[in-house]
Amino acid sequence: MRFKVFFIINKNCFHSLKWIKFDLIIKANFIINMVKNIPGKPKSGKPWKTNSKKSTKLDEEHKAALPKVTFEERMKKKQELEEVKKLEKSLMEERANKLKQAREKSETKKKNKEINQFKSSSFQVIKNTKKMKTMSKKLRSQIAKMPPGMFYKVIHGKNINN
Repeated sequence: MRFKVFFIINKNCFHSLKWIKFDLIIKANFIINMVKNIPGKPKSGKPWKTNSKKSTKLDEEHKAALPKVTFEERMKKKQELEEVKKLEKSLMEERANKLKQAREKSETKKKNKEINQFKSSSFQVIKNTKKMKTMSKKLRSQIAKMPPGMFYKVIHGKNINN
C-alpha cells in the first residue's frame, strides 16, 4: 500500500524524476571516467613517461582558452607590426650607412698614412740595378719598387709624363 502511494506521489512529478535519473546517470559516467583516467604504472614500466594527447585535441583546448580577437584588433596589431618592421629596417640601413662611412674613412686614412710615411722617409734612387744582386735578402725586402710616374706624384704631388 505504501508503495502505491509513493508511486502516485511521484506520478505527478514524473518529469522531475526523469531528470533526476538522467542526472544520476551523468554523474555515474563522470565518476567511471575519472576512475579510468587515474594514472597507474605505464605498460612500458617507465613511470616518468606520460600519456601524450593528440595535437588536434591540444589545439582545440588551446583555442578554447584564448580570448576571441575581433577583426579590428587583428588589423591594428598587423599595422603596428608593419610599423615596427619599417622602423627596424630604417635603423638597420642607418647602421649599415654608418659602418660604410667608417670603413671608407679608415681606408682613406690608411692611404694617407702610407703616402705621408713615404714622403717623410729618406730614400735614394738606385740607378745601377746590378747592385741589387749583391745586397742581402733583408735589404732587398725593404726596397720599394715603383714606376717613375708614381714616384714623382707621391713626392712632388704632380704627374710627369715620360
